Amino acid sequence: MKRIYLNICLLILCLNTLTLSKEKKDTYKPQKITLEPITHIYKHTNKLLLDDFDNKSFKKNWKTFGDLKSNIIINNKNKYKWLSKNALHLYGKKRKFFIGGIANFLKTDASTYKTLKISLINKSKKPFQLKIELYDDDNNNHVIELNKTLPYLPSHDDKFVYDQTISKKGLNILYIPLNLFIDMNPMVGDNKWNPNHKNKSGGLIQAQFIFIQEEEHAEIDIEIDNIKLLKK
Repeated sequence: MKRIYLNICLLILCLNTLTLSKEKKDTYKPQKITLEPITHIYKHTNKLLLDDFDNKSFKKNWKTFGDLKSNIIINNKNKYKWLSKNALHLYGKKRKFFIGGIANFLKTDASTYKTLKISLINKSKKPFQLKIELYDDDNNNHVIELNKTLPYLPSHDDKFVYDQTISKKGLNILYIPLNLFIDMNPMVGDNKWNPNHKNKSGGLIQAQFIFIQEEEHAEIDIEIDNIKLLKK
């Protein structure tokens, strides 16, 4: 059984490498975050709000990379009354195989939550791929060390990934079960989704949202209202 498991792990790692062989691999590596952890995360009974961008502290807590541009805008509540006050406007044009992304340093206990919810308004002309990467701190040092051979993978912590194609124009409300995220580096870490603060771990230490376009010179134009974790 152990040999079978190792063979499966090697197969997953090979497939991941082949998938990115046509792309610039180090573009996907975890961004080095020198910003402050998000301090306005707050918990309700059944949800944890990572950000609704209402306090306009995006530049303080998030990092934008690639060719993606961002600014905070006021939501059109005449059309969607339940939206929060502000939204994060992300837009950009593809120069290579991807447009860019945003990353943050969370350092929060997310172990009791089961679903990631993202509310966004899509104004892009073409469908695009949203790649979500979640990192949990397995060696309890609140830092993501990079694999020297494969720099798009951590060397000690788990990296869980989910891909979602966004094609619907207008309002999109995504409910993504966390058990659908795939461990992209099964040879390191403990290969378990356990983003807690046990043994002084950083828990869910970092998240990245990457925007990819298939066609050349394609653009994205979206507005993210909020990002939440739900217990259901």
